[in-house]
Amino acid sequence: MPDNNTEYRAKYTQIMEIPAPDDLINGWYTASHIVLTGTGDILRGTLLMSTGSGTFTPATSAGISSADELAILCDDVLGLEEGMTAKAEGYFSGEFLGTRVILSYETAEDTHSELIETIRATLRKHKLMLK
Repeated sequence: MPDNNTEYRAKYTQIMEIPAPDDLINGWYTASHIVLTGTGDILRGTLLMSTGSGTFTPATSAGISSADELAILCDDVLGLEEGMTAKAEGYFSGEFLGTRVILSYETAEDTHSELIETIRATLRKHKLMLK
């Protein structure tokens, strides 16, 4: 029979192997494969818009209202060079924390919460619900 110390270590190891809770997703979601264009590092949580040619790119403030589809990037895509594409996954619907959604057009002078409020209704139309 194992002693208490051995049993404690086994339980601690099991707990440490559980992944940390996701702080972008706040409930249900649907995701699908996409083709991503852009340059540099595009981080998980970046708001994406369709380009019309079957690809997605980081959303612009003007493009959000006219894009056919919007999505949120599932995982980081690092080192994307100009003219190149990458296979990735995007969230097409679900509940997300607005504080974790990345807007590529946001500047240091902008207030993130105000930018999120201006696009909240548009995102809702695309089934992207923000908390």
